[in-house]
Amino acid sequence: MRTLRPQHLQDSYFSDIERQLRAIFFEELIEPLIAIIKEHSPLNLKIENATTSALTRALLSGRVQYKDNKFTGEFSAAIVKDLRSIGAVFLKRQKAYRLAQALVPTVVLDAAIRYEFRAKGAHDAIEAELNRAMHYAIVDTHHVDALSMVSKVDAGWRASAARLEVKPELTVVGKHRLAANYSEALSLPIKNWLQEQILKLRQDVKENAEAGYRFDSLINIVRQRGNVSKSKAKFLARQETGLFMAQYRRQRFLDVGVRKYRWSTSHDVRVRPEPGLSAAERIHAGNHRILDQQEFTYENKAPARYMSIGKPCNPGEDYNCRCVDIPLIA
Repeated sequence: MRTLRPQHLQDSYFSDIERQLRAIFFEELIEPLIAIIKEHSPLNLKIENATTSALTRALLSGRVQYKDNKFTGEFSAAIVKDLRSIGAVFLKRQKAYRLAQALVPTVVLDAAIRYEFRAKGAHDAIEAELNRAMHYAIVDTHHVDALSMVSKVDAGWRASAARLEVKPELTVVGKHRLAANYSEALSLPIKNWLQEQILKLRQDVKENAEAGYRFDSLINIVRQRGNVSKSKAKFLARQETGLFMAQYRRQRFLDVGVRKYRWSTSHDVRVRPEPGLSAAERIHAGNHRILDQQEFTYENKAPARYMSIGKPCNPGEDYNCRCVDIPLIA
């Protein structure tokens, strides 16, 4: 029995999907938060008096904060000098300066209050935006344009099936239908992804508020969530495209009369189950190693006892699976 060339999932297949997912995340979630932070930034606070003390300037910028009778933050020599001049006492263990509110000069206390008012405003605005985004993520469906991906997967299939004498072309209408189905199937994972990230941002912003409304921390929260979204977008695009490709190949080969395939793993340590897993983890992870080089039919999926969470599937259809099918022809 002869074999056909396997078709491996390539980055070029899902790179456009990944780009679109990142754009959705940034446009719907990250960019509005950045705009709020810029609007409420302490840098927008005007310092009327050029002779304002280093301590006052630090309080206005958020570099130093005053709360519960304590000054905390980053202390330069000039700031320390100002703190000592108004009678603040350094607390070594807490790395803070203590001074009762009644003893804090009005100009200094005013600077602290102005910063806190602005910082609270930013947190309140972000919370309102996250509430809006959560509602939007629930009621709206985000679609991606998958036509380019379908065309690339189809071109890969035709190259894989080059030895077949019968190779019916996929029509333009067929490509658009597949792209629409892919986009529809991806809408729910996108919605779940956005909701998950919104909930995490909510918690991070809440904790930052409880810790003193630090603007620098707020900026880092949004930046880090944006960085996380990049890797998540790639994972989601790869996972869904790999699933599409596996199902597409199965149907196309059935259409041209190919019934059998040989399972082939990536033949490395990442093939599930990975080394070092417990017995329970190995059962949950599935065992693709034992499937390597075994023959199956496209009509009957691989035995469920070998798949993760007991779900039967072909190569590439399981969660993050890198295995491929090698079609067999008589």
